[in-house]
Amino acid sequence: MEFRKDINGLRAIAVIAVVLYHYGVPYFAGGFVGVDVFFVISGFLLTSIAHRRLQEDSFSAAQFLVNRLRRIFPALAILAIACVMWASFFYLPEDYSRLVRNATAALLFRSNYSFLDDAGGYFAPDSRPNILLHTWSLAVESQFYVGFALLCRFFWPPSGRATKKGWALFALFGVASITWSLFHTPVNQPSAFYLLWSRAWEFMVGSVVAIGLARPSKMTCDALAVVGSAFLLFGIFAYDASEPYPGWRAVAPVLGAALLIYAREGFVATLLSTRPLQFVGDISYSVYLWHWPILLAFRERVGTDPSPLQMALLIAASIGAAWLSYLFVEQPTRRVARGRTLAALAVATIAAGFAFSAVLRETDGLPGRLPDYLKYAANAMKEANPRSRECMRDVDGTKRSAGDFCSLGKESVNGKRSIFDVYQLTL
Repeated sequence: MEFRKDINGLRAIAVIAVVLYHYGVPYFAGGFVGVDVFFVISGFLLTSIAHRRLQEDSFSAAQFLVNRLRRIFPALAILAIACVMWASFFYLPEDYSRLVRNATAALLFRSNYSFLDDAGGYFAPDSRPNILLHTWSLAVESQFYVGFALLCRFFWPPSGRATKKGWALFALFGVASITWSLFHTPVNQPSAFYLLWSRAWEFMVGSVVAIGLARPSKMTCDALAVVGSAFLLFGIFAYDASEPYPGWRAVAPVLGAALLIYAREGFVATLLSTRPLQFVGDISYSVYLWHWPILLAFRERVGTDPSPLQMALLIAASIGAAWLSYLFVEQPTRRVARGRTLAALAVATIAAGFAFSAVLRETDGLPGRLPDYLKYAANAMKEANPRSRECMRDVDGTKRSAGDFCSLGKESVNGKRSIFDVYQLTL
């Protein structure tokens, strides 16, 4: 397939928007729509690849999925292993067990379902931040790959032209998906945000651009690109997390990305093809993988949000880690990894995740790996202090009102109590 620099530049815009949103940069409150752009790009590219293979009578659903696995899994596995190793030094047993479960779910491409249990959903996670939260989108993408491969296998003949039944099913799925998104988002926003059913139409818009539209004239390209840019930038700068998403609000960034891909030529495409955007586009997948864990690692160890200078350094660290991942993980596995070898490594990695989860479950999170003061904290959270009610009494034994005490930190009640239990040992 022809390499399109404009699409690579669009990838860069998408990942920049997501990173700046996560880092809390002003005016990028809607940067989360970058994920929608990724979905449209994926739908366009996988449909273009499958369509060409079908026309050549060389399409294989199994090989198609192996190629997708080769693209996504190795870098994701390295990230998950790195997060588990890093957290082993100071995560309390309960949190560490949770992280390993999340890592296993991410490697199984089902983390979007696992994270539905988090209180409040993506925009309002619970009091224990999830260092692998961003892997939900990879799960949605992979689930769509499986459905798309099956659709091609059974309803797309070797000629490359879909049967009427195939087109009817495709249209039915698309209409059902956007309808579900529109009506389900106000009712259950976390479910609508995380699950494929309300996201599939975004991929399908990219699919329609790939094979369902004639190529526009050059003058039309410029006009479409301007309109598409306006839609996309509107989503990035005008949206925020206070309104339910996706629903109807996803239409603007999805349509904007589709118009930019469809235009493919003109001055906007030239801007997207500039060298800085090409560099970021090349490493965009690894940037997406690494930027969030690096930010959360800083927050968890320092205890505050980064300053502007620290933010710049963290973003630079994310780009550095992504560049190394691109050079030493993504590129080699794309060139040399055989399908069977890759599948075997994937199965072994996932099996190791299940085994490690079982070990953590049987050993209560391997508390022996922690220094003593964290062991005390873990025990305090597990075994409530039986004298905790005395904290509400004055020195003369009279009961204080509930408002007359000092609260430290942002953790749960048990978390606060555990801190006092630990530090009283030194008094």
